[in-house]
Amino acid sequence: ALEKCWHIRGYYGSLSHNVKAVYQRYLGWFDGNPAHLWEHPPVESAERYVECMGGADAVVAKARDYAEAGDPRFAATLLNHVVFADASHAAAR
Repeated sequence: ALEKCWHIRGYYGSLSHNVKAVYQRYLGWFDGNPAHLWEHPPVESAERYVECMGGADAVVAKARDYAEAGDPRFAATLLNHVVFADASHAAAR
């Protein structure tokens, strides 16, 4: 019976995907945060984030710090913003 329920199947082998699928199955996609109702496109958001954080080079330097401190996941998030803001930035790529 459980194997026939699409919302509890494994996605990419991670528990976090299953939890999200169950939540969305019963409660829908909206997470209660109004900022998620109408988000800016990725490029526009990235340009603004990078500007607020002091520019692409400053963000890349912070990403290196996080990677060296053992948090490559957040480092990748920071670098993702830089790449979306400036796809030609060699250090971020």
